[in-house]
Amino acid sequence: MITRVRRSVPYVLVESPLNNPFAAIVIVAVLLAVIAFGVVVLFLGLENARGDELQVFFEALAICLIAAIPAFLVLNFLDRREREARWLYWGALLWGALVATGLALVFNQLGLLAVLTGISQNQALHNLSHAQQQVTALFATAVLVAPLVEETVKGLAIFVIAWLFPGEFNDMRDGLIYGGLIGLGFNLIEAPIYVLNGYAATGSAPFGEQIVARFVFGGLNGHLLFTALTGAGIGLARQHRSTLRKAFYAIGGLILAMLSHGVYNLLSGFFIALYLGLMGIDVTANQSISLMQWWLGVALANLSVSIVPYALLIVAIFSSERREQRVIREQLAGEVGGAVTSGEYQGVLSEPLFGLRRAASYPAAVGRKIVNAQNKLAFRKQQVSIEGRDPGADATVVEWREYIAGLRAA
Repeated sequence: MITRVRRSVPYVLVESPLNNPFAAIVIVAVLLAVIAFGVVVLFLGLENARGDELQVFFEALAICLIAAIPAFLVLNFLDRREREARWLYWGALLWGALVATGLALVFNQLGLLAVLTGISQNQALHNLSHAQQQVTALFATAVLVAPLVEETVKGLAIFVIAWLFPGEFNDMRDGLIYGGLIGLGFNLIEAPIYVLNGYAATGSAPFGEQIVARFVFGGLNGHLLFTALTGAGIGLARQHRSTLRKAFYAIGGLILAMLSHGVYNLLSGFFIALYLGLMGIDVTANQSISLMQWWLGVALANLSVSIVPYALLIVAIFSSERREQRVIREQLAGEVGGAVTSGEYQGVLSEPLFGLRRAASYPAAVGRKIVNAQNKLAFRKQQVSIEGRDPGADATVVEWREYIAGLRAA
């Protein structure tokens, strides 16, 4: 039985505004209202669907869940050193799937109506046929409105996590994980909605076309990629004390996500047609396209259009990996003989860049808890130092040391 440490507040609520009862009531009420609005909108959109249409939706959702497994595995691996609270981890995914999707449906529709109004009042576009106006409005909404709306409603969750649960949001790596989960959740519901809409319009469910396009690299593309950039920016903000730098990185990450999303919506269709054309397929002639040809065209288009976001994401992953390793080595050096044994610290020093050390003297489950707690202790000390305070006088630092001692005594 593992010894429990009596904490002044749960670690997830350390320095959270939720510790103030009045503030907690107001914040929770507002969040519940936003969540309820997004979820209700999403389910109202499915309310009028026929039985066969709902079956198509849930079949698409099941396929998406399988297609997203590689992305789940990658995000779980990136989270290996300092595990986030599981309810917060899955909460981020559900926000992307249920709340952000519902909010986006409303605001994208409002944006579409505004664009249609603008087109009808524009002298140069007024003479277009109704169908041409619809196509123009849909394209303009996809390029100009959807990136702003969707990255905002997804990024909102990252801002909320960083604000309400600072003990679980330490750095750029945490931002990447939360942003990736939210973006992946958004994809998990958006793709089935598009499959449902295609089936309702034509009688044929575009499973391959939509799911391949949105999970072309096992989910490591599209919304996951864009929102991970927002998360990286907010995570970078957590690593700095200067208010100006915090604002620059947080807002900059969101703007990068919006730009990446907008450019993808603008150019992806062109590049897909280009690469399919190079394979001898004329997309305007309704030629049959095999699933492999479609996947290859979409994959090449993703790499072409999103080369900069992918490069930024790779840099962010390597940079955050090195920083985490450096922080753990520096902050645990002063814990040798206490929270860390000399043998365990040798494991810290020899831990490979994309590896994870073990506390070999203990059963596997206890050893993982010790390593995780040691890493949380290191990140807590680092964050307290960034804020200009003394880690030695921090109650949470003391509690993590006591928790590790309790694990050893079990």
